[in-house]
Amino acid sequence: MKIKLANPKLITWARERAGFEIDQLAEKVNLSISQLRQIERGQEVPSKAQLDRIAAQTYVPLGFLLLNKPPHEELPVPDFRTKDNKRPKKISANLWDSIHDAQHKQNWLREHLIANAVPPLSLIGMHKNRKSNQVVDIAKSMRKHLNIEEKPDIKNKEEYLTDLMERSEQAGILIIRNGVVYNNPFRKLDPQEFRGFALCDEYAPVIFINGQDYQAAQIFTLAHELAHLFLGTEGLDDPMGINADEDLCNRVAAEFLVPRAGFVAKWRQTTKDIQAKIEELAKEYAVSNVVIARCALSHKCITHDFYWRWWHKETKRLEGLGKGKKGSGGGNFHYLLRWRSGGKKFSLALGRSVQGMKTTYTEAFQLLNIKGSNTFKAYMKHLGLDL
Repeated sequence: MKIKLANPKLITWARERAGFEIDQLAEKVNLSISQLRQIERGQEVPSKAQLDRIAAQTYVPLGFLLLNKPPHEELPVPDFRTKDNKRPKKISANLWDSIHDAQHKQNWLREHLIANAVPPLSLIGMHKNRKSNQVVDIAKSMRKHLNIEEKPDIKNKEEYLTDLMERSEQAGILIIRNGVVYNNPFRKLDPQEFRGFALCDEYAPVIFINGQDYQAAQIFTLAHELAHLFLGTEGLDDPMGINADEDLCNRVAAEFLVPRAGFVAKWRQTTKDIQAKIEELAKEYAVSNVVIARCALSHKCITHDFYWRWWHKETKRLEGLGKGKKGSGGGNFHYLLRWRSGGKKFSLALGRSVQGMKTTYTEAFQLLNIKGSNTFKAYMKHLGLDL
């Protein structure tokens, strides 16, 4: 069965949205490059089976390919951290789906909490009427609500990140740490496109962390998005400090992870050169060299001129290292699923809702992005809930 397209350019739109060159998509949908090119140009009418394969591989509903023009896709969240704090010109299908998945979880949890008469969180927007000189106070509030000491016992980055996520979860924040779309290992997220985002809500706030990023970067992303929730604001990150809200979130995150008093004392204690100091303190605080250098700048331990010269050199060094070592997010499926799904509290709430017949198994599978009752029951048992 052949289907004449109202606008063959929708095939091109879907392919580019999914990040495929024409030869890549042709191979995936079992077409020659010439055939796919002719379909995109309107010179060949595709079959229903061909369109089904194209839709599946480009992560769009079949109906989208039959439209007269591409659907309007407005980014549903105004803030998301990118590697260079610059919003990409085009939003990938992977990012769209990650945001929509987070919204799906958030909407379910919000309704669940309201139905169970759970009060809204006091921490959301508690520093909405903040001033730029209140960085220390905001960071203290974050540590208080997460029950974190000013200088926590840090063993390694992975344990530190896990501890911060668990404390954020206990404070009522839905934490998603994922390096792929849903649970699909073939759809890896690109930290060059985004590092994380926050969905602000007084009942079910969400922080998403790109698990493909450096562990140190993931830690800072979590702190940065926490600052957004405490401020009740969202905005585009700006590395040069042009955007006041983003600059404030960056400074709060740095103060949260590297408190000024202890940092300045440690900086002055050592007689090593500046680069050695940066590397030593980055290891001690489990953050990146860039965060330590930025703290040194904020606390007037180094000059602006030195910082920007150093920053350009560090950027080139990191580019030379490639993607580097990433945090895997854990070693087994259930551990991965826990954080991909929004944390243990969310999963258990979902499991108990299914147990009480308030949520269907089908909806639970969709929220966890899994298939089959055996997988669902095994995951719940891993969390301590027998269904």
